[in-house]
Amino acid sequence: MLMPMFIFRFIEGCDVPVKPDTTPPKVHIVEPHDGDAVSGRIEIKCRAVDDRGMSHVELWVDGAFTGVADSTEPYALLWNTMRYENNSTHVITVRAYDTSKNKADSEPINLTIDNTQDLPPAPSRIYEIVYQDNSFKIRWSRCPDPDFKSYTLFESYSDDMSGEQRIFRSEDKLDTSFVVTGVNSGEVRYYQVEVADSAGLTSRGNISEASSVQNMALYFDGQNDMVKLGYTVANNVRSIEFWFKLGRNVNFSLSETIGLIARNCEDERNEFGFFFHQTGWRHPGHLEFFRKVGDDFHYVYSDQNKWVQDVWFHVAATIDPDRGMFLYINGERQNSYDYSLQPIKEDDHLVSIGQWGDMRFRHFTGFIYEVRFWKRALDESEIIQNMHSHLTGDEYGLSTYYRFDEGRGQMIKDFCTNSEIYLGSSAGEDSDDPTWTNTDLPF
Repeated sequence: MLMPMFIFRFIEGCDVPVKPDTTPPKVHIVEPHDGDAVSGRIEIKCRAVDDRGMSHVELWVDGAFTGVADSTEPYALLWNTMRYENNSTHVITVRAYDTSKNKADSEPINLTIDNTQDLPPAPSRIYEIVYQDNSFKIRWSRCPDPDFKSYTLFESYSDDMSGEQRIFRSEDKLDTSFVVTGVNSGEVRYYQVEVADSAGLTSRGNISEASSVQNMALYFDGQNDMVKLGYTVANNVRSIEFWFKLGRNVNFSLSETIGLIARNCEDERNEFGFFFHQTGWRHPGHLEFFRKVGDDFHYVYSDQNKWVQDVWFHVAATIDPDRGMFLYINGERQNSYDYSLQPIKEDDHLVSIGQWGDMRFRHFTGFIYEVRFWKRALDESEIIQNMHSHLTGDEYGLSTYYRFDEGRGQMIKDFCTNSEIYLGSSAGEDSDDPTWTNTDLPF
């Protein structure tokens, strides 16, 4: 009787090896169904089971893991369809893992995105930024969407909004302004408004520049300051206009010619320019616009020959294809007239401001502002209408447009082409650079 009991106890105490788990879990998608159209943010619901326990499930779209997972039953995986192109079809798979790291994929389903009705909210546009009392007051348009959730205002020191910071948030649809305080003189910042709706969709409006650089214009010292406008800027041009303010009085006793905008040529053919005549020339003290066509000089000049410093004057010269050349001072047509009908001829010589083309003499002393080249002849009403306001750069016939109001830096923007030119003789700072100077402006 003792031996059988002993054998039984011996056998009872032996370890029985555990068979490793190599059986994958089972998983299938419950909702939505194959071929369904989906929109917005949806839940991919699935059922996953394993005889030894589940770990988690993952959402895969078009063979790529989305980063969305769930480890708690009932399993539901959130898919944001707004990140995908509307009307596109995608393959959805759920991958399941058990506690032994075995995995299995569900049967795939195809879902088509239809976000026609699930559009992001209408963006809010910043339409005004006013600098006053060391502050920027920012205003933006109201979001019209009924499912509006919030406005968020971002600030950056870069025009691409890199390094942006959130400075304001409101869930009040009527709250469409904000005041940024503590702004120092000479600062430039950038702002953008983001609108969110109740579904979590967002949109952003325009990026707007805010500047505390006020009433700055380029001052030319009359010694060597100049700006190179390039070699083709005046080709086939019929109208040129700009503002200037002299840094000295000019009259009929002027001892040396002063160039404002000019192109010089060695043989004098195709030259043109705006300049004040020195005494002994044909019209001393008058402001003249001239051009040379072949061997012939053509010119129109101002009625007045006395000019007071520190006063803004607007000048416009036009070459009408039917009526000839005219000069306007402050919107008034001058008495001088020339019969030349051709636009300024093409040439590859330098056009510059502040000196005589590429020649280092006849320097201008004072301010230049709002320089515009047109490939059509302006009439008197257009000149008067636009002389006291900025243009956009998209106006018909406008080919080159420099506001000269950047207030800082080395580069000047052409609002027609969005290209830039530099001050002085080089892209770096040099002694030929005119200086940004605080002054009153004509508008």
